Amino acid sequence: MMLNGKEHDLPEEGGVKTLHELSLAWGADCELQAVTHPGGLPMLRIRLRQGRRFTDVELTEEMALEMAQWLQAWARAKGG
Repeated sequence: MMLNGKEHDLPEEGGVKTLHELSLAWGADCELQAVTHPGGLPMLRIRLRQGRRFTDVELTEEMALEMAQWLQAWARAKGG
């Protein structure tokens, strides 16, 4: 899988691979992870951390594409 000009291998079944890390507002962090669940189901995990708390959201390819469209539309509407 090619992301930002770099080749990233998907993790093997049951594996997790960090793709990117971001620092967010108010001291929060975001980690994007490729996850391959048992049975071979690939998902994108968004891990949000703030202090000792964290929240994981896992997206299929279709969900990730839909979210990406909404994020782009929002950023463009704000002048980005």
